[in-house]
Amino acid sequence: MQNPCSSPAKNAKFHRRSSLFPLAVIFLGSWAVASALMAGTWEQIPWTGDADLPVSSGKKFTHSLNFGSKTPVKVNGVLFEGTAASVTGNNWELSSIPSETKNVWVVSLPVDQKYQITGAGKSLVENMVTSRNKAEGLRVELSGLEPSRNYRLFFFNIGSDYKSTKRVSTVTASDEPDNAQPLDLNPKNVDAGSGYLWAYSYKAPKSGTLVVDFAQEDGDVSRPRFFALANLAE
Repeated sequence: MQNPCSSPAKNAKFHRRSSLFPLAVIFLGSWAVASALMAGTWEQIPWTGDADLPVSSGKKFTHSLNFGSKTPVKVNGVLFEGTAASVTGNNWELSSIPSETKNVWVVSLPVDQKYQITGAGKSLVENMVTSRNKAEGLRVELSGLEPSRNYRLFFFNIGSDYKSTKRVSTVTASDEPDNAQPLDLNPKNVDAGSGYLWAYSYKAPKSGTLVVDFAQEDGDVSRPRFFALANLAE
């Protein structure tokens, strides 16, 4: 698959690109506040337990995936599919960048990993996928979307002990290919073992498929990691 997300940018993190306003990352203490954000926006959301999560059975999710785990997990009534070692499934695909599914690698966190997360959602960050090659990033493709409908895509993450390790990706989504943004996937404001989400608000392309690239930045020494995701139809 040819990469539809091909315009890197070195502007700051966050909001839709504009000649009038600089880009700035948004940090939210409550996921409910984020629902009014415009398309093309990334937010970082803290997560300590299931009550913090923007996940409930009363909402419509097109995708809810627990990467690298054989066991499905139900969080607030929403079932997260256990993908095991699969890199493709019902309306989704994972690959490395360049696009090679064989270079996606399943990893479990160490048994002595400390967690500052409670509830069923904690199991969403016990396993992950990453790229086998340190020079490669990760790509996720979600299909079967309703064209022009608004969605929010949530990536579940956990803080790392290795704060000296860079894990910055240039992230580009195919709904706005000219709005590439650097995201820190090992943010220093998140304590080791604490949960957080990166969330992306977007309008589905006419193709009904969204492709999001997490490309390695020049000189970066650590690969992006995907633990789980949920895609909310608004």
